[in-house]
Amino acid sequence: MRETISMIMSALTPVFFGAAMAFLANPLASQVEMWLKKKNVKKGARGLSILTAIVVYGALLYISFYLIVPKVAQSIIGLVNEFPGLIRKFVAWAETMLMQNEHVYQLAHDIWAGVNDTFNGWLKDGLMTTLMSTLGSVANGVYSVAAAVMDVASFVLNFLIGIIVMVYLLLGKDDYVGQSKKLLYAVCKNKKHAAAVLDVMREAYHIFHGFITGKLLDSLIIGIICFICVSILDMPYALLVSVIVGVTNIIPVFGPFIGAIPSAFLILLVDPMKCLIFIIFIIILQQIDGNIIGPMILGDSTGMNAFWVLFSILIFGKLMGVVGMIIGVPVFATFFYIIKKAAEAILRRRNLPTDTEEYVRVDYIDEDNQFHYLGEKKKRSSKRKEARARRRKKQDIKDEIPADGSDETK
Repeated sequence: MRETISMIMSALTPVFFGAAMAFLANPLASQVEMWLKKKNVKKGARGLSILTAIVVYGALLYISFYLIVPKVAQSIIGLVNEFPGLIRKFVAWAETMLMQNEHVYQLAHDIWAGVNDTFNGWLKDGLMTTLMSTLGSVANGVYSVAAAVMDVASFVLNFLIGIIVMVYLLLGKDDYVGQSKKLLYAVCKNKKHAAAVLDVMREAYHIFHGFITGKLLDSLIIGIICFICVSILDMPYALLVSVIVGVTNIIPVFGPFIGAIPSAFLILLVDPMKCLIFIIFIIILQQIDGNIIGPMILGDSTGMNAFWVLFSILIFGKLMGVVGMIIGVPVFATFFYIIKKAAEAILRRRNLPTDTEEYVRVDYIDEDNQFHYLGEKKKRSSKRKEARARRRKKQDIKDEIPADGSDETK
């Protein structure tokens, strides 16, 4: 069963690619189509709008690859060539720092001696085993390279097919929406339930669209700001570091730390003092992003506070890895919206308010829907005593009146 599901998912990979690209291209295509229709270009407006979206996004990708990828690749190649020298330079700096403290130096020397003895013993006793293992690793490496080449080819093929799927989805989006609504009203016996499902789907689209597009724009801005600042600070591998910081910033909450760790390590190998400056800069940048840039772009697109955002990232990150950390927030926000709407509908049927602030200091709600708040216990106790006194008085009056209604005092 699992293998069958895996095969189906693999076969549908181009469809997922196309759906994701259509989701990202639809806003621009819709705006262009509306503009063309206002200009009385009705025939072929949708096709022209889709073509415009493809050209715009294609140009952005081409510019990104043309300007960024070669320089990033050059930085990586330079890093690989310079890595041994950087390690030697870092070790020399560390030895200089340790020499200033005799106790710390002796401790580091003892640790290094132990590591060296272990390494020599490994060379003496496990060299043949390691040699055989290395030969096996080489064979596995050749297989891994071949598999990687096949994965790249498969990705390119899925991407190209995904573009075709995207075009089909955008061309027939009205038909697909109409068919979905028709099927929904055919399945749901209660029209109110169908309307509720449509409301949830619309809200889910707005949540996903607002969060994902906003997060992409936010990450682009953070990457540009990072590149400008690290260039001014004359830090090494400025473009490579900025790309890492910008890409990982797509992941909410944890993204800045995920990107800062390898970037700080690269800078540490070149200049430890600049590494400290970079860490301080990243902390300041993420504070600006979290409190100014992010809220301005994303707004309240998810409707959740910081705790639920962190909760959703942890849950979906554990279930789906990096992809779950990215889409976990809008997915959980959709569930959050469904639960909220269901709870508010139940409260309205019970003639209770739906505003959360009304329930913050509630102690209990009585049968008459009267709210009793914390800190009113004494007042409530006195009211209970008065009510009991009134009941006793009424009971006493009833006991004094005969069952036949005659007055015994006469």
